[in-house]
Amino acid sequence: MARIGPFAGIDNVTARELLKPDHLQAGVNVDVMDSKRVKRRVGRATFSAGGADSLYVHDGVFVFRRGTELRRMRPSGQSDVIASGLARRPCYWGVKDRIYWSDGLQTGVIVRGLNEAWGIAPPPTQPDYAAAPGGNLPRASYRYALTFERDGQESGTGPARDTAEIEGAITFSNIAVPTGADCKHLYLSYPDGRRLHRLMTLAPGTTTATYAGTAAALGAPLETQFMQPPPAGSAIAEHHGRMLVAIGEFLLFSPPYRGYLFDPVHMNYRFGSRITMVAPVEGGVYVGTEKTIEFLAGDDIATATRYEKAAYGAVEGTLDYVSADQLGVVSLPGKVALFAAQAGICVGGIGGAFHNLTTGRYAYPVASRGAARVIQEENATRLVIAMRGIS
Repeated sequence: MARIGPFAGIDNVTARELLKPDHLQAGVNVDVMDSKRVKRRVGRATFSAGGADSLYVHDGVFVFRRGTELRRMRPSGQSDVIASGLARRPCYWGVKDRIYWSDGLQTGVIVRGLNEAWGIAPPPTQPDYAAAPGGNLPRASYRYALTFERDGQESGTGPARDTAEIEGAITFSNIAVPTGADCKHLYLSYPDGRRLHRLMTLAPGTTTATYAGTAAALGAPLETQFMQPPPAGSAIAEHHGRMLVAIGEFLLFSPPYRGYLFDPVHMNYRFGSRITMVAPVEGGVYVGTEKTIEFLAGDDIATATRYEKAAYGAVEGTLDYVSADQLGVVSLPGKVALFAAQAGICVGGIGGAFHNLTTGRYAYPVASRGAARVIQEENATRLVIAMRGIS
C-alpha cells in the first residue's frame, strides 16, 4: 500500500495540475502535523449547551456571552451571570488577575470572577461656594474642583469653578455624593491662581465643608483634570502600563499605570477607517483597520512612530498569540501576533517585523469579523478561525 505524504500544507491558489507533490488542494477534518503527516482530526463533545459567543480565557477565568448576559463558566460546564444588558459582542483583554471588557456600549473589569466598574465616573457638578467670616485667606479669587476616589483610584473632574473675590474663609455646599467611592477630594488654587492643589479629603456622604486656613497649606497638584473613565470600545489592549481602547477610527490610550483614566482629546491616534484590531507586541503595537494594518513603534505609545505594514485590513476578532518558533518563522523570534487579514493569515512580530504567511498560496473570501484560537497539541500548532459576514 502506498504511503501518502509528507505534505507542506494546503494550496488552493495554484491550479490543480500545477500543484507540487507535497501540497494539498483541500483537507476535510484532518490536520497537517508539524511532521508534515496528515492525521484525522479528533472529535468534539458538548461541554455546555446553549448559544454562546465571545469566549475568552485568562488566568483560569473563562467568560463568554449568552444572549445579553456575560457569564463565567464553571469547570462543571454550568455558568453564572456576572453582567447583563450586553447589546453587542464584547471584546476582552487580560492583565494580571483582571479581565477588562467592553461591548461598545458599556465596560467592566472582572476581578476574581466577579464584574466590577472599570474606572470612576467624575462628579456630575462642582460644589457651590460662599464667603464665610473669619479665617486667613487673603482677598482674591479662587478656583476649586472635586474628585472621587475608590480603591486608591482617583476620578477625573470637569471644568473647575471660580469664586468671586472673597476674604477670610470659604464654605463649600452641595458637595456631590458618589456611589461606591471610598472618599472624595476638594482641590483649591492659590490666590488668583489657576492650578489646583489638594485642599481636603472628605467622607463620601459629606455635603458641606469650610476652609479658613492659608493657601500655604495646599497639597499635591490635581493630575486628573478633564479625564474620564474608560470609554466603551470595539477593541482593548495593554502596552507597557497603558490601557488602549479603540473607538471607531480613534485609538485612545491611558496615562501610564492609570488604566482607569482617559483623556480623549489629547491622548489618541486617528486612523483612516474603523479600527478592527489592536495587537501589542514587544517594541510596539499593531493596529488593524478596515483598510490597512499599521505599526506604532516604541515602548511608549504616546511617542510612537507610525508605519504602514499592509494596504489591506485585519479581520475583527481573529487575533491570538503564539511563539514564533512554533510557526517555523525563524525571522520572527519570541511571542508574535497571529490574525486573519483580508488578504491572508498574517503574523506581526517584534519591532514591526510583519509577514503574510499565506499570500499566493491560500485564499479565502473577505470577512467582516470572526473568532480565532491557537491550539497546540499532539505536535501540531493550529490556528482555528471561524469567520462571518463573508463576501
